[in-house]
Amino acid sequence: MEESKFTVACYACIIRKEQILLVRQNKGYWKNLWTLPGGALQLGETLEDCARREAFEETGCQVEILQQTGAYVSFDPETSFEKQVVLIGYLVRYVSGNPRPGGDVEEVRWVPFQEVNPLREVGKIPDIVARMIYDARIRAKEWWLG
Repeated sequence: MEESKFTVACYACIIRKEQILLVRQNKGYWKNLWTLPGGALQLGETLEDCARREAFEETGCQVEILQQTGAYVSFDPETSFEKQVVLIGYLVRYVSGNPRPGGDVEEVRWVPFQEVNPLREVGKIPDIVARMIYDARIRAKEWWLG
């Protein structure tokens, strides 16, 4: 059986007060980088269930899906990981739980929005994740301001 060179992954943009919950990966393509909680869609799973499950597995937090914020494509021919990934971002509401690392996550923390771009500029947050965060923040303002 040929290894798949395409995968779908769902990410949870967990926003609380002017902060977003980020996780630092301890393995994989984004090892040692700050990202959103998320990961690969499992067979038979809905996109929303994937985002919810990944948020819980990686942070210990229960979330409520509000809306999809965008779809993004990542392609890196120089990696031994999946060659092309479709990332689906979701704006989610934090419901409960004390953030703690789980799964392939080394650290979890609430990060003020004003720290996201400086972290991106020094290579600590991938550009595609920074775009997902920016899009989620815009949607959050629309959602809560009506």
